Amino acid sequence: MSRSERQCNIETRLASVDEAASIASVLHQAFIQYESLYAAAAFAITTPTPGEIDQRWNEGPVWSALQNGRLVGTVAAVAKDDALSIRSMAVLPSARGQGIGKILLADVERFARAGGFRRLLLSTTPFLDDAIHLYERFGFERTLDGPHDLAGTPLFTMEKKLMKRISMFSLTFGMVLGFAATGTFAAQPSEVELMKQAKITKGKAEQLALAKVSHGIVKSAEIEKEKGRIVWSFDIARPGTHDITEILVDAKTGKIISTQTESPRDQAKEAAADKKR
Repeated sequence: MSRSERQCNIETRLASVDEAASIASVLHQAFIQYESLYAAAAFAITTPTPGEIDQRWNEGPVWSALQNGRLVGTVAAVAKDDALSIRSMAVLPSARGQGIGKILLADVERFARAGGFRRLLLSTTPFLDDAIHLYERFGFERTLDGPHDLAGTPLFTMEKKLMKRISMFSLTFGMVLGFAATGTFAAQPSEVELMKQAKITKGKAEQLALAKVSHGIVKSAEIEKEKGRIVWSFDIARPGTHDITEILVDAKTGKIISTQTESPRDQAKEAAADKKR
């Protein structure tokens, strides 16, 4: 099977809370070969426990990469002023060489750009050569900024700038196009802005949604504005059926706003309608 054919079997999405143990396992398997190069405390930080992973849903987005339904990669991020800081990126040794790391980085960058972040940041150790080469190919450059130490293990920081200064002509032209296309200049709130306003975390909202679908499995999740409300939207599948249940959870109160089950035919009609928009 060619690399492109293998990539067709790779799916990346925001991780669900029930994947914490699998994510912890991927991190441990990915870094175990380097354990002797880390100080003991630094290796423990680099390979967090499932309980420590659980806390990350309160801190920022976490992504999973799946191949044929198996979790083979992960990455997480946390906001730091005007930057989105990447952490805990890993791909199983058996799944490397297929571009999964690059796909995950692209997901993080899309999220950062949508949220208006100006930079991507990450810290890495000097002995992770393959990872460093990946970051450099993706546009990261080393900086002199700290941190320079992780519990006794050396670190350095890498940065990728996302937003460049634009000319007044470009800005004016863009505004004109915006007015012409929409008749208004009200920007839609980004996912990051909505997350800042939410009082219910994604993890808590997911628990509330899954409680409504017996043996449900979250296929996708997003935060959005629906009829003036900020809501967490979950598409949930169940074993033995191709139906998808969409559940909306109020991101400020935790109240279930709506529950709607779609058959494969309904899903196909919705997809066709989205293409026409």
